[in-house]
Amino acid sequence: MVVIGILKIEQGDVLHLAQCLKKLPSFMQAKISNYPRQDEQLRSVLARLILKQLLLEQGFNDTVLEDYRTDDYVMCAVSKTTRVGIDVEKMRDICMDDYSISLSDKELEDLTNSTNPISDFFSLWTKKEAISKANGKGLAILLPEMEIAFDTATCGQTVWNLKELVINPEYVAHIAFSGSNELKIKEFKLAEFI
Repeated sequence: MVVIGILKIEQGDVLHLAQCLKKLPSFMQAKISNYPRQDEQLRSVLARLILKQLLLEQGFNDTVLEDYRTDDYVMCAVSKTTRVGIDVEKMRDICMDDYSISLSDKELEDLTNSTNPISDFFSLWTKKEAISKANGKGLAILLPEMEIAFDTATCGQTVWNLKELVINPEYVAHIAFSGSNELKIKEFKLAEFI
């Protein structure tokens, strides 16, 4: 089973940063306090608190497996049975040329001919990011060489399952995992951590 924790950050939540920060070990507090913006600090604190909660609930030791933070969301995923990667992006206008090195010729052609290129790009991009995280090599793997079908992908010798996580119409999120696994989504609220 893969358990996914999601927390939507609301306007004004940053006011609770100090309370949440106190729940982390002092070395993490010091590192996070050096982040230049309070919203970045809050996302980082919440990611660690969500991961800790998910790991404890699943019987893991208190270690980090996978988390991702974007403007208004913190998402984390844990599993005892499979490697897992997760990515979420807020859709926005982009210059496709900036990403051409990370896309195959076929992917570029499909995006060029798409009736909804921004949505299709972010769907493809979050799949690639999730796979690269699950693979454990991050962006060091060659993104254009990933073969992505609708809900599966091949990277090297490994076949990854892909699942879209629908959280908000302005965001695209995907999770990548090997094998067949049940996905369980757990939504958190900031109040659980203050």
